[in-house]
Amino acid sequence: MPIKRILVPTDLSDLSLSSIEYASSLALFFKAEMYVMHVMDNEPLLAIGMIDANAEEIIRAIEQKSKNEMSRFFSKKITRGRSISCIVRRGNPYEEIVKFSNEEQIDLIVISTHGRSGLAKILLGSVAEKVVRYSSVPVLTVKPNAAYKANSKAVESVETI
Repeated sequence: MPIKRILVPTDLSDLSLSSIEYASSLALFFKAEMYVMHVMDNEPLLAIGMIDANAEEIIRAIEQKSKNEMSRFFSKKITRGRSISCIVRRGNPYEEIVKFSNEEQIDLIVISTHGRSGLAKILLGSVAEKVVRYSSVPVLTVKPNAAYKANSKAVESVETI
């Protein structure tokens, strides 16, 4: 089965670079289009709506900030590969990833696992695990290598829970 469209969900952390590198290599090999997607989780955004009458304006500003962060993230971290389409959506991360993959006829999803376990996994859940469970297309999960883990503040904060 040919791979023509690859989706790489990212939380914009260094941990997600492993999956982006894998996907970039696959995109080059298969001459595939690559989509990198960041989903802004709705739960914190809903809280804004309860405390501020200008919630939609604030949410749009946060969305624009996410798009800007995504552009900076790729300009600093990604130096090779084909053109990358960057997508920012709002909603439940795993639902939006699965929905987008169906809408855009994605052939493969490449997603990083963050290696959470125990209480952190129970409290935070696993987006990667849910994508694997609910996706109708193949999912390649990539465990971040030690170099990314050592440089990631996200791992340090999760491990202190």
